[in-house]
Amino acid sequence: MLISRAVFRRFLSASQHVHSLHGRPIFYVPAPQRGEILRQIREALPQKRSELGAPVSLEMGKIKTEGVGEVQEFVDICDYAVGLSRMMNGRVVASSRATRYWRVWSFRSVSVP
Repeated sequence: MLISRAVFRRFLSASQHVHSLHGRPIFYVPAPQRGEILRQIREALPQKRSELGAPVSLEMGKIKTEGVGEVQEFVDICDYAVGLSRMMNGRVVASSRATRYWRVWSFRSVSVP
């Protein structure tokens, strides 16, 4: 598969832009804030489920009910991701502050700036 030069230039431009964002405060959004954004998206989706399901069914060659089911699956994934944004998985616990997180060492937690 060949990629045109224009597409490659756009990809390079986008990747350079993302690379330039490292170290900027806006680039480091804490997990709880990302979870809040997902929660808001999740609350808006059910109202437009049938409207969003129609193009999904056309694109994937499914009946409309299956397209609506795909949207519902995305709603469920959003629920799961919101839960993960506050979950302690044994290694790093997300903090609401952008520059801090909790790293779990055995049974005690240590705050790392």
